[in-house]
Amino acid sequence: MAAASKLFTKFQLSSFTAKNRIALAPMTRGRSTEQHVPQKFMGIYYAQRADCGLIITEATGISRQGLGWYRAPGIWNDEQVKAWKDV
Repeated sequence: MAAASKLFTKFQLSSFTAKNRIALAPMTRGRSTEQHVPQKFMGIYYAQRADCGLIITEATGISRQGLGWYRAPGIWNDEQVKAWKDV
């Protein structure tokens, strides 16, 4: 099997199965609001890349003190959690 065609084959690791061997690495995009709430277009961004076998989303702050960059998304309050569900 040619290396290029193997890229598009399923990959199994323990109980995880990916439909191909393409992974999207995490990126620090800084596209949240000033209150660190993820925005709807972040979901569109990931949907456009949904053919990857694995998508690792950007890092997410669990507290204001844990943020690593400007407009990093958070997950420490109800508004942020609700917005992530849309993404």
